[in-house]
Amino acid sequence: MTIIKLSDQQPIAAGRQRSMFLHPTDKTKLVKVLKPAEKLSKLRTFRSITDRLIPAARIRQIRKEYKEYQRVSANITTSGFACPLAHMFGFITTDMGIGSLTERVVEVDGVLGKTTKNHLEIWYIYCARCFISE
Repeated sequence: MTIIKLSDQQPIAAGRQRSMFLHPTDKTKLVKVLKPAEKLSKLRTFRSITDRLIPAARIRQIRKEYKEYQRVSANITTSGFACPLAHMFGFITTDMGIGSLTERVVEVDGVLGKTTKNHLEIWYIYCARCFISE
């Protein structure tokens, strides 16, 4: 079994739960790895406490994400219509734990694609401008 070494790389992006790295040999793919529990937010919400005290809950969340991706992909029956989600290839072993192997979505200029949060912010600004102009 091949273990992919990511610990000597800087993440190209990070969310609340995971850090994202370029795949070392395939620049069209990303590896999403869970952050260590000690680096998670110290908020006193139920989710934050659960994430720190029950690590298996975080892995279960990633499995659910993959199953949902499979469900959405399987239900697309229109020919020529692409799934609006980044393609998930499955899971790989890294020196930082289990990693989710996904498609690297880029903009036309080659920059990493926008996050859902970025798209929602743009949509919110657009809607606000439309509302104000009326």
